[in-house]
Amino acid sequence: MKPLKQIFLNYAIKKTFLCVFIIAIGGLFLWTSSTRPSILVIHTYDAKMPRVQEINRGLRSVFEKRTFYHVYYHYMGISEHHDGRSDPNATQKALAVIESLKPNFLILVDDITQEKIGKHYINNKDINVVYCGIKRPPEAYGYNETKNITGIHMSLPVEIINQLLEFNINEDVFHDALRITLMGDISTASEEDSQTLENYKKWEQISLRPSINVETFQEWKEEVNKIRGANNIILISNYRSLIYSDQRPELVPPHEIVQWTMNNAHVPIIGLYGFFVLDGGYLSIAPSAFELGEKTAKIVENLIENDIYITEIPPIDSKHFFIYLREQPEEGAYKIKIPALYETFARSTHHYYE
Repeated sequence: MKPLKQIFLNYAIKKTFLCVFIIAIGGLFLWTSSTRPSILVIHTYDAKMPRVQEINRGLRSVFEKRTFYHVYYHYMGISEHHDGRSDPNATQKALAVIESLKPNFLILVDDITQEKIGKHYINNKDINVVYCGIKRPPEAYGYNETKNITGIHMSLPVEIINQLLEFNINEDVFHDALRITLMGDISTASEEDSQTLENYKKWEQISLRPSINVETFQEWKEEVNKIRGANNIILISNYRSLIYSDQRPELVPPHEIVQWTMNNAHVPIIGLYGFFVLDGGYLSIAPSAFELGEKTAKIVENLIENDIYITEIPPIDSKHFFIYLREQPEEGAYKIKIPALYETFARSTHHYYE
């Protein structure tokens, strides 16, 4: 039988080794956690917005394969309406989240986040900023010649829209000079879309009329009813900030706007975003929100995995687009010829709705 002193000594040694082992494992865990790259994604709008969800799907297609990354999401929930109905503290709350998490990478989605958040992190030594889906040029936010910012600019597929309209002209669907009118609300998104169409210089057989931007659903109805004639097309930008009227300042449900428009418009309509068809429209030619998220995530992945400087990654433009189609009614004003390839594309990407 071992002496009592020896028993206590062995016990103390085992206890010491166990404590050292636990401390080592804990230290390793803390060190690993502290060295894992952290990424904070900040969205302008609410998480329920279809475009936000699609961008997130693109981001996660890359990040979910990298389980070593810490990825966080924050939604500012800013209203697309300019009447101040958004949380007045949305910017301060987002900045507080950044200060709390202290991420290595900050992904800022859409133009408004650049205005409200991005300007605070120009040439920041601790945080790399990657913008996602902006419509204005990076220079508009002071991002030119910065040392810590790059990203992806969203390009509307105006060339594809032009090709479709010229196809219809050549097929004698329209017999005279075709006129297109862009309609939208008074949101920043609609204003930027209007500028994009004006900057496009390849309208050859088509006349671009002045854009129409309204604040109320009543004004929207009046403008839609004014656009008549066999050679007119309406392009639809954003409409999600429309209120019923000045006397009834409630946001109109998007599907109600689209349903009324499709039932009452006298001319064909093409949406610039996929949500137009999701809300009940017949055709959208839209930039791929999935591509925006995916390519943004790949920029961050490239910075982390290849240990390169952000200045080595130049800004890029989006290239992909989706065709969203809903089965057209047999009768009605919506008369536009859709190439068979468009329907095939829409079906193959699960964007055809019957």
